[in-house]
Amino acid sequence: MGTKVVSIYQPCYLPPMHYVARIMASDVFVLLDDVQLNRKVGQARAKVVGPQGWQTLTVPLAGGNRVMLDEVKSDGYKWIRKHVNALKSAYGYKEGTKAKEWIDWLGLRLDYAEKRELLFSPMCDMLLRGILEYLGWEGKYVVASKDSAVSATRGGDPSDRMLKITQVVGGTSYLCGEVAANEYLDKKSFAQAGVDLLVQDWKPTPYEQRAETFHANASIFDGLVMVPKDELKRMLVDR
Repeated sequence: MGTKVVSIYQPCYLPPMHYVARIMASDVFVLLDDVQLNRKVGQARAKVVGPQGWQTLTVPLAGGNRVMLDEVKSDGYKWIRKHVNALKSAYGYKEGTKAKEWIDWLGLRLDYAEKRELLFSPMCDMLLRGILEYLGWEGKYVVASKDSAVSATRGGDPSDRMLKITQVVGGTSYLCGEVAANEYLDKKSFAQAGVDLLVQDWKPTPYEQRAETFHANASIFDGLVMVPKDELKRMLVDR
């Protein structure tokens, strides 16, 4: 039996590059949208790089701190125009440029989300799928709330659930971040189950940005605008 690498992430708006890099290194990706929203994690914030450095785009989310990710929605839609205008200011908007191409791409999808009154998670799902398609990722994409076998793993401690999800989707290895590996994953349980625990060791190759100094691990949107497609793919899969 060959190796099947699984990564699991909660929905994130225009996620940072390491998020996408982890998916690119996986055979199966599980969008973990059936858990409680954690506002401290920054799932609704995207950091892009303008001429003055970091700019943070935030999707305002309705509800309190205990809302479920597959139920939370944005607090209105006025933020869409603000984000599009902020991106035009950060990257420029000249005809024939990658900046205009990707800003238009995002604007169309956010307008669609507004018209359909999409919840936050489906909106993130839609954007992520489009980005992965552009990058040529051919793995299996699973949405937790729409997969009965994955949803059945709910409950218990996070480590146990990550292990169960990996097993449910047929994984032989679970690719996680350093914080998870050090702070809450039970390495012994994974070993006993015969599931390899892989820790992501990825750093972005410096590339030209709009700012004078390089800002590492920006939103994938920065890479889509600033880096040629083939170069970006190589950057993301270089582990």
